[in-house]
Amino acid sequence: DWLFPDLKLSIVKEIVGTGGKLSSVSIEDTGVGLLSPKEWHQALIESEGQEDTVLIDCRNTYEVAIGHFVGATDPSTKTFDQFPKWVNRNADELAGKKVLMYCTGGIRCEKASAYVRQNSDATQVYHLHGGIHKYLEAFPNGKFHGKNFVFDKRLTMNGPSTVGKCFYCSAPHDVYRSDDACSVCRDRVLVCGDCRKGLNREFHCRDHFYLKDCYFTCLLRFTPTQLKQQQIDLQAKFQAIAVGKKHKNVRRTLHRQIGKIQERLDILQTLGSCAVDTQVAPCRNCRQIDCVGD
Repeated sequence: DWLFPDLKLSIVKEIVGTGGKLSSVSIEDTGVGLLSPKEWHQALIESEGQEDTVLIDCRNTYEVAIGHFVGATDPSTKTFDQFPKWVNRNADELAGKKVLMYCTGGIRCEKASAYVRQNSDATQVYHLHGGIHKYLEAFPNGKFHGKNFVFDKRLTMNGPSTVGKCFYCSAPHDVYRSDDACSVCRDRVLVCGDCRKGLNREFHCRDHFYLKDCYFTCLLRFTPTQLKQQQIDLQAKFQAIAVGKKHKNVRRTLHRQIGKIQERLDILQTLGSCAVDTQVAPCRNCRQIDCVGD
C-alpha cells in the first residue's frame, strides 16, 4: 500500500501520453513481437557482436542514465512523445536490421516497436514482454547493468552494478532524490551528495547547463546587483535567438524568468536589503529548509 497511497481511475486516450503521435498504432499491433525474459536473454547472447542487430532503449534519458542493457542505443528523449521523431530521423539506420526494444515494464515498447515496424524497413522487430522489471526478476545478475527506474516511491529497482554518474563531477552515483530537478525544465538530474552542498538546490540538466549562472528557481537569496546581472545575461541569450520559430519555447522560458527577476527587483526596491534571504533555498517539493530531498 505504501507504494501507491492513492488510487485514481481515469478514462484516457493513451496509457502513455504522446499527444496522439502514436495514434496509428492499434491494440492488435502492440501484441506482435513479444519476447519472454528467457527469450530476450537468449536473443541478447546471440546478438553479441552482430552488426545486423540494433538494441533500442525506449525510455527517457534520465532513466537510461542509471541503468541499461550494455550496447543499447539511447534515443536521448526527455519525454516519450519525442520517440517517433527519433525513429523518423533514424529510419535508414534501422533498414534491414533486426531490432530489439525494451522499456521499464513493457508498456512503452509495445507501442514503440509497432511504430518502428510501421515506419522503417527493419526486417524483424521484437520487444521485451514485461520490460526490465520482469527481466530482473528472472535474471537478477543478467545482461542489465545498473538500476531500473520505476514510477512509484521506490524510484528504482536494484540491479547488480552502478552505472550512473553525477552530472557535475562524474563520480559514481545512481540515486535520484525527489528535488534533484533542473531549475529550468524540471527534468531529473543526477547530483551526488558532495556536489549538492555547493549548488543550493539549483541544478541544471545537460540542455540547460548554459543557464547555470543566471537562471534560478529561488531568487530570495540574491542581491539587487546579482539579480540585475542575471537579467542582463538572460536578455543577451534571448537576443541571440530572437528571430525564427525554432527557439520559440526557449524565448518564452527566458522572457518569463526575466519577468520574475524584475518582480523581485521591484520588491527589493520597496523593502530594501532586509528582504534578501541568505538561507539555503527550501526543498521545491515540501518547501522545508532542512529537507534532504528523500
